Amino acid sequence: MNDNFNDFSEVWESDPLIVLDTNVLLRLYKHPPEVIIQYIEVLNSVKDKLWLPAQVFKEFEKNHKKAHGRNFNKYRLFLQQIQSSIEKNKNIIEGEFIKYLELRYPLIDELKGQITGLIDQMHRATIDYEDSIKHQIDDNKEVLKEDAVKKFVHELANSGSIGKNLSIAETISLYQEGEIRFKYSIPPGYIDTEKDAKDSTKEDKFGDLIIWKQTLNKAKSENKSVILVTDETKEDWWVKEDKQLVCARYELSQEFSETVGEKFILLTGQNLLRYVSNLHQIEIDNHLMFLEQYSASLIEELFYGEDWSEILNGNYDLETYMIHSGDLQPFIDDAITDVQITGYPADVTNVNLTVESIDYHHDQAFIHGNFATKVDIAVSSYFYGEEITLTGGECYINGNYSVEFSLENNDDEISIKAGTSKFTVGGFGISRYKETSSHLDGYYDSCSHCNSDVVYQTKSGDGVCEDHKNLYDYCFGCNTLYDKGTLNGALCNDCD
Repeated sequence: MNDNFNDFSEVWESDPLIVLDTNVLLRLYKHPPEVIIQYIEVLNSVKDKLWLPAQVFKEFEKNHKKAHGRNFNKYRLFLQQIQSSIEKNKNIIEGEFIKYLELRYPLIDELKGQITGLIDQMHRATIDYEDSIKHQIDDNKEVLKEDAVKKFVHELANSGSIGKNLSIAETISLYQEGEIRFKYSIPPGYIDTEKDAKDSTKEDKFGDLIIWKQTLNKAKSENKSVILVTDETKEDWWVKEDKQLVCARYELSQEFSETVGEKFILLTGQNLLRYVSNLHQIEIDNHLMFLEQYSASLIEELFYGEDWSEILNGNYDLETYMIHSGDLQPFIDDAITDVQITGYPADVTNVNLTVESIDYHHDQAFIHGNFATKVDIAVSSYFYGEEITLTGGECYINGNYSVEFSLENNDDEISIKAGTSKFTVGGFGISRYKETSSHLDGYYDSCSHCNSDVVYQTKSGDGVCEDHKNLYDYCFGCNTLYDKGTLNGALCNDCD
């Protein structure tokens, strides 16, 4: 987001109301305990200016238990998911061994023992990890038991810093106005019409508009300027340039000016905390705040100029996944034997990156998220006993990424320390495959003895149907036909 401290300073001098959106309060639960305490200290320093619309209080009361529970149980849920994944794969592997043990493949018992040992190591590793972070788990639970965020919000309510609910008549009037505003994409909230699909009441889409109208009414009644603080990033609140948040939508500023006649700005929660902590000289973790504020642009900077063949397939991880996971098979008619990636994203502009979470501890920064992109692949399969490249095309993939890197301070400016980035990707998925070339041209699609469909192929490449198979010797190993009398057994020399 563009730094608008000058705009903030100008409005600050007019003794404004600071209006907090629901997402700013709920977002506090995503942070480590020590950060929650720091941020609430900053908010308490301006408590006399804070005000919550009734809609914000209503949404907080509805959603805070879920946000609180997610943070309270985050370590347990993470470990449960890891253990579940290990057990699920253990069960699949054991099932495969049961199917094939009776065939008495060479050294199959030894292989089973080695793999079982590796699975046991993974189980022990998760237990050791849980023991190593027990202190952090206990600290996290202790702070969240007190629920400092809920306590802070209820203190605002008890001090009279919560607005009044709309009357029935006011609500009906607002819904009618909302339908017209949304029809013509007048902010805020028109993007939320998509909520109708999951909302039987058809009321949730009006949440942002209610907050906006309640804010206007409060500011007008007290002739107050307003700093509206939201972690919403959609275009029905913000003007954007190159994906960066610039300022409030001009329609919002105009409506505030016409209704109230005072100053109005829109801020993110991180900018409010940064500006207020500087004004009141409250020490907070600027590194984490820097990551929170600029994570979207930082992730593009981190991936800029990187070799995507190395990121996606440095250890042949992506190719191995495509060959063995089974996720690509539904898009390919014949059984896949090999996959080669022939083209990667040219640069970060060809990859859709989203940020899910950030973290900062022990002087190391972490950004985690999702990606989606396209790679070109060549798929091989056995065709009449011969492994050939059957098809080539565009494979649309997705997955998770994690980037670890260091930050440094230069002249009070925080930046990424060069040469410290470490990239990890995984959790691959395939959304679709688009064939751009087929390599079956030239192969017989009808029997060389008649016009029936081809079922087999001779060593020389001729197609043969089921009825004419008896004219040849048949190798059960490679499914290939040989001239009559040339095979001494059931297998050819290559398969014997």
